[in-house]
Amino acid sequence: MPQQPPGMMMTRMPRLPTRVRPACSSKEPDGLALLPEELCIAIATFLPTADALRARLASRAFWPVFYSQQFWASRFVPSTPLSIADRAWFFEAHHAQPPHGDWRWLYRRTSDASLRGSLRNRQRILTLPWNELPPTLPDVWSSNASALDAERSVRAHGIICHAARDEDHDIHLGCRLFQTRSIAIPDTLASLSVHTVSSNQGTEIVGMSFATAAGDTIFLGSSNPCSKSSVKLTQLWGFSVAVGTRGLRALQCITGAAAESVTPWLGSPDDVPRTERLVRRDRVVGLDVGFDAYKIVSLTVHTQSPDPCQQHQRDLRESAIWYPTIPPRQLYLNEESFPSSDWYKVGYKPLFWCHFGGPGGKYLPHLTGLAFVAGVGINRIRFSFDVGEEDVPLAHRSFGRLKGNKEYDSTIECSIDGPGGERIEGITTIHRYQKYGAFDEQGYMIECNIYTNRGRSCCIYQDRGAGPALADIKETKSTFGSPGVTITGLYAAQNHDQPKYIAAMGVITEELGLEVEGEAV
Repeated sequence: MPQQPPGMMMTRMPRLPTRVRPACSSKEPDGLALLPEELCIAIATFLPTADALRARLASRAFWPVFYSQQFWASRFVPSTPLSIADRAWFFEAHHAQPPHGDWRWLYRRTSDASLRGSLRNRQRILTLPWNELPPTLPDVWSSNASALDAERSVRAHGIICHAARDEDHDIHLGCRLFQTRSIAIPDTLASLSVHTVSSNQGTEIVGMSFATAAGDTIFLGSSNPCSKSSVKLTQLWGFSVAVGTRGLRALQCITGAAAESVTPWLGSPDDVPRTERLVRRDRVVGLDVGFDAYKIVSLTVHTQSPDPCQQHQRDLRESAIWYPTIPPRQLYLNEESFPSSDWYKVGYKPLFWCHFGGPGGKYLPHLTGLAFVAGVGINRIRFSFDVGEEDVPLAHRSFGRLKGNKEYDSTIECSIDGPGGERIEGITTIHRYQKYGAFDEQGYMIECNIYTNRGRSCCIYQDRGAGPALADIKETKSTFGSPGVTITGLYAAQNHDQPKYIAAMGVITEELGLEVEGEAV
């Protein structure tokens, strides 16, 4: 606790002047002057500090407040509202031994201008419980739960931990689902708004609101008027969603079947995985919105009629969660050779991709080598070029989202004569599926073979003795040699838990000469 130096400040009230000029002249008698000094000080303890000191200018009765230890001690009482006890965060001062002598001195020493280091951090943390939470937005429409048919719905969400000790994910990687709200979307929809807050994770969605042409409004979650984004629309055919491990970060409304029927992003999708899983082929008639303690962590859309394609039958580009963006349709994903593709069409299992060849394969003539960073499995692939980053951006040079353990990882390099016309024409991957009662659905890659058009190959594999006992091996092979089709990229899933190896890998091919839009940079 700060120590008071001797003679720092007067502790006794000076003699009361015979006349105190009030802030405003009035011929009315001062009724408060009839009150005893003790009662005036007691009244001041219930006033904010600034108001109590201003009262001295209005009435002589409050002149002693400035010199009252009782008044200044009340500024440190934690049970009082923060607007009055603005030093409640330093409440231990009341328990000091020996008792503190000059509360006015301590009040001045704990002002914003005097705080340093740990005391400032303490003030920030201990004032949080007194801050008011954003009000919960009221419901105006009643939800029509009967219209929300589970067979006509699809869901997007972060990593949902269903218990405090979740076996699949640590709670620090995901979020909790505490409540779900269901609403029906009206036929007279006029606008949609998204309410966001900023945190150390970035922009997060905490509420949504819908308005009709008649002026009625329904709200879900909490509001933050300073961070509200709105779009006008009459129909809702789904959402493009930016979703992180802890919940939804941005929404883009789809307002019809036409490709141009897309609104601007509501929220911030920057550097967040995205999905078109909630883009439907019919009008959306209802929503299920899931919340943790304050933000939206899941969103389910219900359509007017069943989708002719089941979720596992939809394109991987549409159903999976992708980082950094969704691959454009000019790039062919060779989904038939991607192992366990249905596994990545539900839940939070993001895929990342790297277009190392660039649009139209324009970077392939500069490709000079690959470097595999591997431990228990492959963690990362680095591509080398004979030009600098100003010609080939960094996003095209590295494949892999998580860093491995440098102590155990090794690097294997393979050269490619890109300037001389050598190209990657085939990739073979071997995946292992462990059996725990039933085979696991994801599996993981234990071997990768890369072949070039010159008959050279590079093989990276895991020691067959490493890991659990072998239960089954599935081999997927992709070899491309047709004219005009070239491997220009890779996509994969990578485990968040230890070990951080690439669990599955697919191949991106492209017809040379086509201009690719929506480049992943």
